[in-house]
Amino acid sequence: MESGVVTEAQVAEVLAAKRGDTERLGEAMVRLGFLTDGQLAEVLHEQLRLPLVSLTQAAANSDVLRLLPEEMIRRHRILPIRLEAGRLLLGMSDPLDYYALEDARLASGFAIDPAVVVRSELETFIERYFGMKQSLNDSLQAVGRQSSGRVHQEEASPVGRLLIQLLTHAVRARASDVHFDPGEDTVRVRFRVDGVLHDEEHLPMNVYANLLSRVKILSELDITEHRLPQDGRIRVMIDQRPIDLRVAILPVMRGEKVVLRILDARSQLQTLSGLGFVPDNLVRMERALSSNGGLILAVGPTGSGKTTTLYAVLQQVSSSAINTVTIEDPVEFEISGISQVAVNVNTGLTFSAGLRSILRQDPDVVMVGEIRDEETAEIASRAALTGHLVLSTLHTLGAMETIGRLREMGLAPYLLASAIRGVVAQRLLRRICRGCARPRLIAAPERAWIHEAYRRECEEAGSYADNIQWPFADQEGETVLEGKGCSDCGGTGLRGRVAIHEVIYWDEDLRSGVLEEASESELRHRARRQGAWSLVYDGLVKVRRGETTIAEVIRSTGGQLI
Repeated sequence: MESGVVTEAQVAEVLAAKRGDTERLGEAMVRLGFLTDGQLAEVLHEQLRLPLVSLTQAAANSDVLRLLPEEMIRRHRILPIRLEAGRLLLGMSDPLDYYALEDARLASGFAIDPAVVVRSELETFIERYFGMKQSLNDSLQAVGRQSSGRVHQEEASPVGRLLIQLLTHAVRARASDVHFDPGEDTVRVRFRVDGVLHDEEHLPMNVYANLLSRVKILSELDITEHRLPQDGRIRVMIDQRPIDLRVAILPVMRGEKVVLRILDARSQLQTLSGLGFVPDNLVRMERALSSNGGLILAVGPTGSGKTTTLYAVLQQVSSSAINTVTIEDPVEFEISGISQVAVNVNTGLTFSAGLRSILRQDPDVVMVGEIRDEETAEIASRAALTGHLVLSTLHTLGAMETIGRLREMGLAPYLLASAIRGVVAQRLLRRICRGCARPRLIAAPERAWIHEAYRRECEEAGSYADNIQWPFADQEGETVLEGKGCSDCGGTGLRGRVAIHEVIYWDEDLRSGVLEEASESELRHRARRQGAWSLVYDGLVKVRRGETTIAEVIRSTGGQLI
């Protein structure tokens, strides 16, 4: 009433209509339509001074959810959210329910901190998570009956349903990969979410044997082959949208390990401007792309988002007036209007052989999935010299290490200097969860690390050190954002990923350095002259923006706290 949400007359009506002593006043207001359950949660949050946790689009944290039995969660309408320092944060639509609090404490063995959640969000979350678990259990039981020869007519393809249930669970959890790891008695199923693997299920060996055969059949692989690695591809429908799966099977000690890479084009194909480039880096990228031909390389370790960057470039430069052809291993996403070729080593279609054929197709833009050998490197470089825009990836740690790697492959300095137009080195860092981001003071060891990073940046820049606009003042009392953990991020404080970049446009100064066979440190000094700063610098800019954490920058760039 004080906040203007309900009137005195409505309160009087609710008091008269309330169902005895068992129905709380707030619940009766929601039932009669005078209040939404969201408004009720907001009032409880303010009145009781308890945290309010949003469960919308929340990813399930299976390890925490297992702390309480499903029956108790459903009966009390409660939800384990986060375990920290021996205390369990418990989401409750009624945080004054003493019996629920006591049952949760006894069942989990931890002290309980209640939090307010919206009742409808809580019920949706419970049904989504436990409904999926029940479906998985039903499918597992059906596959078990199939293995023993006791299959009912309506269970004609239980192993197929099990596979779809696992994949649906993975897609809804935002997983990029699903790992099946054979052990002594069971097979562990893990999901990679935001670059980190999490345990999800354990499958009996007989169930996994059926599942493995199903995966091989769908990806058109040899189901009788158990001694050699196999790679394939599957397309399935999940939540009414097509999902491509890249299948990799590897013989290991106790069977065959399977990794399914989830390729969701709707969520992963992005524009260049949407990849998190800071303005100066985006300008250098676009300058390199506007050149009349040349070689542009995306470099970094596996899983750093190189292919995603090249796909974004393809979307930007391609049009009906341009002939764009790619050769990839494998083709990860199909792009309308582009001719895409998949490497097939068994038929002799390697990167180098495919690239030769592509150059006879009158291309304007060519993408080579990866430069792996001297032959591919030389063909790509010579194609770049004859007016083609050539895009490719290379496994090096940084932009300047790329020159050393290509030199090792045998490319002549004149070819390197003339062909390269731009290099982008990158990493993927976990992003701070927006639902629970809070400011905190920078700790002394972190401040020392930032200071040392600044010293190294100045050393590399030499006489251009005055041009560095360092994002931190190196003073006590500075703060950064940090995720405290909530249901949206599964208690980790991190949700999603953000890229950091080092982008170098190959200008005349750098070309002359390559021709002179200058060292990597000298080339890096020349790059700093054009304002191309390091991965660490870009990472700390994004820490200052509240996008990621200092720990993520340190982890991704191979550093450690001082």
